[in-house]
Amino acid sequence: MTTLLVTGGLFPLMIVGLALWETLRGHLGRRLAFMADLSYSSYLIHFPLQILCIGLTSLLGVDREFFYRDVALIAFFAVLVPLCLASYHFFEKPAQAAIRKWLLHGRPNAGLTGETV
Repeated sequence: MTTLLVTGGLFPLMIVGLALWETLRGHLGRRLAFMADLSYSSYLIHFPLQILCIGLTSLLGVDREFFYRDVALIAFFAVLVPLCLASYHFFEKPAQAAIRKWLLHGRPNAGLTGETV
């Protein structure tokens, strides 16, 4: 019953409350917006990074119990976040700009007049 109350009632109310706050205040979470930019990169990078970590620790003879320690998680995120930032700034943003330029090529007012690309 508690799970149903939280997932069916409290969580949706929290989402609605945050959306209303964002609508009224307009700057909710601006300082944390970079985390949203990293979501796609982290989705793509975290699994290969996990495989690399397992491989490296196996080569170095580190016991697998290492991964149950807090320091392992902290170290993983200490590597993952900079990799995601680099991926976003040096790959995703330039790729987005190139795709937009390619799609809007020869259409000087595209996107400004409300037309859909």
